[in-house]
Amino acid sequence: MFRSNRFLRQAMTLASPTPIIIRPIKDGEYIEAVRLYRAAIGPSPTMQCLISKVDPLEWKQFTARRFKLAADEESDSVLVAQRIDTAELVGVALTERYSKESRPTLPNCQFPEGYNQKEAEQIMIPEVQFQEECLAKYGAFWYIDDFAVAPDYQGQGIGRQMAEHIIAQAKQSGRNIALFAASGKLGFYAQFGFEVAGKPCVLGNGMIEGPTPMRLVFPDEIGRAVL
Repeated sequence: MFRSNRFLRQAMTLASPTPIIIRPIKDGEYIEAVRLYRAAIGPSPTMQCLISKVDPLEWKQFTARRFKLAADEESDSVLVAQRIDTAELVGVALTERYSKESRPTLPNCQFPEGYNQKEAEQIMIPEVQFQEECLAKYGAFWYIDDFAVAPDYQGQGIGRQMAEHIIAQAKQSGRNIALFAASGKLGFYAQFGFEVAGKPCVLGNGMIEGPTPMRLVFPDEIGRAVL
């Protein structure tokens, strides 16, 4: 069930045995959101390449601050999927809306000690280049920056419901969507119509396949902005 308002719609999944709602994150939930985010993506080769030498507590605090800053930005949003019965957070997604007034840039924050910034640049630089290409082509678009479902709840349709929620919001605003899909997740996004838009990033001296650029382009008739 959906109800409109900027990022205030609530969604109940039909695929999961436990009903959930999808809503904006609230103050006091950042650490819990980061905990499930770390559990979901931390074991991946890409993340291990980037954060294996970072103190876990420092990384959680850093990511919590990043989520908080995004939630406070008018052009960004942090959504969470929450179980109705226990109120447990089971998914999190960070989206950004880029335009000529809000352009993509490289992060200018202070990363925690031990963070592999050299390898991170192998993702961040191509990512910003891809975002600039999308901006030049579409004039404005949505970007899915982070997307994770708690490991214990994967395969229950929660990720699908979160993706459908974001896609519906973007389509309603008349904007295409872009993202960097994590290795092994291309099929997940392809089911919604996302198409590969470039080669995957490569880390670890060519030994680790990083994320791949993808985008979902809506038909012109829905009113999306084009140059």
